[in-house]
Amino acid sequence: MTYRCLLSHHAAPSDSYFDWQLRKYVSCVIIVLAASLFSVKSVIGQNTQLYLMAHPYAANKNNWQTLRTLQITKIEYVVDGNLIEDSDKLNRLHQTSRIEVANQNKWQFSRYAIQQSVISLYALQEYSQIKVFIDTTTREIVLRYELQSVLRVQNIEITGKLSEEFKRKISNSIKLRSGDIYTHITVQQDINIVKQLCSEFGHFFPIVETSMDHAAGTVRFHIELGSPSYIREIQILGNKAIFTGRIYELCHTLIGKIYQKKLVNNSLNRINELYRKKYYPSTRITTSFDPEKELLKINIDEGIQLLLDFVDEKGKPIFRESVLLNFLAKIRNRRVESEKDQLRSKIIQLINDQSYWIQIVDAHFKAQGYHGTEVKLQKLTNSPLHIQFIIKLGTRYVVDKVEFIGNEAFTDSELLREMESKPVKIFSGNFSRRIFSEQTLDKDIQRLKLLYEKAGYPDVSIRHELVKQDVENSNIGKTLIRLSFIEPYKEVIFRCIFSGNSVIDSETLFRTLPVTPPIPNARLFKKNYENAILKAYQELGYIEVRIAKIEFVAKSTKPVFTIEGNFTKQLDAWIVPRELRTAFERSKLQLSDTYIDIATKIGTDEWSMQDLDNNARYTLRQGLNNLEVYEHGVLNIEIDEGSRFQFGDFYFVGDTGVRPFVLNREVSHLSGKLFSLGKLNTAIQHLYSTGVFGPGIRWERYQQPTIGSTPQLIDAENTQIDASPHKHKTTRIEDVEIRLDKRKPGSYGTSLGYSSSDGPRGTFALTHRNLFRRNMLFRLRARWGTLGYLYDTTLTEPWLIGRTSGSVQFLGRKLEEDDDVRALQGSFSINRKLMEYQRLNLQYSFRYLRDTSIAAIHPQSSTTVSSLTFLWSQDSTFPKLSPIRGTLNEVTIEYAGRFLGGESSFIKTVTDTRYYRQLTDFGLVLATALRLGITTGLQTDIGHDGGTELISFERFWAGGSTTVRGYEDRSLGPADSTGKHRGNLQFIFNTELRFPIFDPIRGIVFFDSGNVWNAMQDIQYEWLPSSVGIGIRLHIGPLIGGVDYAYPLIPVQDVPTNSIYLRVGSTF
Repeated sequence: MTYRCLLSHHAAPSDSYFDWQLRKYVSCVIIVLAASLFSVKSVIGQNTQLYLMAHPYAANKNNWQTLRTLQITKIEYVVDGNLIEDSDKLNRLHQTSRIEVANQNKWQFSRYAIQQSVISLYALQEYSQIKVFIDTTTREIVLRYELQSVLRVQNIEITGKLSEEFKRKISNSIKLRSGDIYTHITVQQDINIVKQLCSEFGHFFPIVETSMDHAAGTVRFHIELGSPSYIREIQILGNKAIFTGRIYELCHTLIGKIYQKKLVNNSLNRINELYRKKYYPSTRITTSFDPEKELLKINIDEGIQLLLDFVDEKGKPIFRESVLLNFLAKIRNRRVESEKDQLRSKIIQLINDQSYWIQIVDAHFKAQGYHGTEVKLQKLTNSPLHIQFIIKLGTRYVVDKVEFIGNEAFTDSELLREMESKPVKIFSGNFSRRIFSEQTLDKDIQRLKLLYEKAGYPDVSIRHELVKQDVENSNIGKTLIRLSFIEPYKEVIFRCIFSGNSVIDSETLFRTLPVTPPIPNARLFKKNYENAILKAYQELGYIEVRIAKIEFVAKSTKPVFTIEGNFTKQLDAWIVPRELRTAFERSKLQLSDTYIDIATKIGTDEWSMQDLDNNARYTLRQGLNNLEVYEHGVLNIEIDEGSRFQFGDFYFVGDTGVRPFVLNREVSHLSGKLFSLGKLNTAIQHLYSTGVFGPGIRWERYQQPTIGSTPQLIDAENTQIDASPHKHKTTRIEDVEIRLDKRKPGSYGTSLGYSSSDGPRGTFALTHRNLFRRNMLFRLRARWGTLGYLYDTTLTEPWLIGRTSGSVQFLGRKLEEDDDVRALQGSFSINRKLMEYQRLNLQYSFRYLRDTSIAAIHPQSSTTVSSLTFLWSQDSTFPKLSPIRGTLNEVTIEYAGRFLGGESSFIKTVTDTRYYRQLTDFGLVLATALRLGITTGLQTDIGHDGGTELISFERFWAGGSTTVRGYEDRSLGPADSTGKHRGNLQFIFNTELRFPIFDPIRGIVFFDSGNVWNAMQDIQYEWLPSSVGIGIRLHIGPLIGGVDYAYPLIPVQDVPTNSIYLRVGSTF
């Protein structure tokens, strides 16, 4: 059987009449295709075209007419060269094409019908090419459809001598994705994208070749980068205001380097910043690079220079820089933008619209509290553009009184506490905060609305009225603020309805909510609900879960249930009918002791059931023969669960500077586990905590193609997960790329200073955080002073046993606080983090102690101590340097002697508890510390059962700047045989009230009490040595310095006092 092509991708005959018919029909096809719901362009790609070829009898118009009289007797479908004989497939193709074989109705040939059938088959999105043939050996028509299936991409491979990082960049940049339809146009677009990406990294002549493995559905991009292009010369053009040499200094580091767009842009940003400092706000800089000449051209369009002056009516500058504030900002490493610079920045944003400049200046001073300010603009020169603003400052006001009208949900004091605009009081902060500003009042009103919204009043209305009063002979007046409130009814969430959830049932989701209803209808609570639901899903690997809709329904539009009967008499008598109770139970709606068990009539045939706070819960409406029940306070939460994700492989990019296992050990436990943002962020935090990498560690995830069976699901405990609740969900494997920026691992520092323990001193410290590229920490510290010295060397392996770190330390010290005892110590310790704030430390140490002050006269002036120390600590303080909240608890138990060896034997227990709490938003902080210590067990003192006393280094002391202020250092407690005041029992209590004076100076009021004793029987029930005092602290970055004045409350015989203390750091 011979066929002639009727519809195909081949060219049409040149017959003029047929060309006209071709254009006509092709135009019709294009119009139909454009209007079709499924675009043929998206189905078959942009390279597919449709042509028409004639039957032999259709060489002219008359033959076409003859062809229309013929009947279609048979239809065949050939897909990818295979004749379709399966009945189900044939029926599907017949139904799609809508072409029928001639039957009793004698269905006749129609070109239009065949064209429509082709469009319908393309709409299936399963075929990339369709040809239609007819039998030319008989006057009956046999149609043959030859269809070629679309080729979908299953995998994309990138080959060539490329780094893994660059391969991932290409993979993320190209448009072709797994599952897309393969087309030559898309591939060509991706080739252009790859070439553009290569050029950004200095490879301007790459060779990019593509190939397609039809059997595997794999597209391969093979890339030969070729030789990179270097920047050998930089040419700077267009600069007039700034010398070429100065600009060249900012970009000369590019010379000799491979061209990289990112590095070039960094240099351009530095040049732009230089022009901004020279008051050129509209400078534009472009570059062009000639890879053959290796020439980088920097073209500068400087724009106009803008000079701004702000003066008063007498021509004096309005803004005066504070030398003191600039100095404090500099030593605190802060950049403070002056008011003049702030105004300049605002004006630059509207550099081309001078009509707004006066408004900007006026708004600035209005924000500063000036009312009625007059601003005039005067242009002094055109080149440069020199503008002078002449400003007549208006009156400033302070708040004299705030009145509240109509507030019932909150008291006046509760509302005033939320506001910054409040009456002036002594110690009410710096002067600028006391000046009234309408912008500040607007913010206060927003805060009050937020307060109401948290309580369930989202539609509260607040209006304000100002009554200003000028003060004679003063530029500062007074104002009264009157706030009027219109409080609507309170909105309460009584019930949550979940939809869209198939992985987690509604009951489980309800249990995850942080606060169960009833709660106010507030954005904060709803956001907490969203976060709790998202967290529950994310722990199961659904990291793309989202809340599609969260909607509060104040009152249902349809009754939640209806019961037959008329209950008017019972409801009017405030009786809830038994049938109604039964209906509530059947509908699983709450009707318990939480709600008032009566119905209040609110209208004709309408009653309201309310909770104990008079919030409407249900509305009852009596009809002719039934009672309808409407529900109030329903929160509808619609969840879009998305796909489930699993960790794939981890990749690290950047100059890490460490061995691969250092990185892999932080994330290896995650591979193959459910994707958890919390666990990934914890791993990122661990990487940062190594000290090897700078801040801003970034990560991205990429889909790993999954072909074949679904991967096994593993949870955090390394056990297989039952996938039955998730069988209808797609599990996707995501690779993670972590980008790291290496910081310098080594650092050193030197300093000179003074302290009470060493006198004048010098310090040298050397630290290396990446020894042998294994993230091992080495630290060397040496300190020498006129009264003592200290040196120590520490080597730490952070992963000695899993996450348990190990350290070896050698230490030598002889400080004034040690009372001339010289200590040499070697120790080994292991440290483990238990939970978020808790740590456990176990240490063995051996130390040699020698009291140099009595070495010549005392036979027992030296000893050795071999001890095992257990330390548990819990620290939730924030911030660490000067805490304002949190607690710190430490328990230390040290066992020395006996089977451990050493000449001294004892058991020492020490506890340290500290508590910090911020009492007010103003910055008032309460800080309290309690320290207890006891040495017992294996050795007693002289005078107690004939034992020998411990060397003073191992015993407790009290008195001085870090224990009980007001008394001389280490002067409290009994004296030992060497005349030093030490004891085996210790009690120290400190409390401070810390308050701001003005940044960065703070003040404190303190109370100290404590003492030491030899034994429990020495403790007498009398007043302990105590003191009160005041102090000033100066916070300069991480450095805290200050002075304290202490007054002893309890005089102690033979104990000298000390009132003034200079310090670096806090007492506790």
